Amino acid sequence: MITLEQLWRGHIQELAAMTPRQRETYQMVFGDPLNWVRMRLGHRSIETTQIYLHTLQELEMETRMALVPDGWEPAGVHPDDLVVADAA
Repeated sequence: MITLEQLWRGHIQELAAMTPRQRETYQMVFGDPLNWVRMRLGHRSIETTQIYLHTLQELEMETRMALVPDGWEPAGVHPDDLVVADAA
């Protein structure tokens, strides 16, 4: 699913600098990254491919948490109010 993440990042980066008309053309030419991965995996249904998307969400959360500096506290939130998930 790393391929899908990289495709999405590149796709979004390209689309960000385009006008709505250019985005439409880009989408028609390059299609949807999820559909590209679906075809490469040999899935008949996009729903089958979507089963694997939870991996991306977990990776994104792990990445975000790794970027939070030690000792960081959200503004207006008391540390005792924070819920920490059990890592076990």
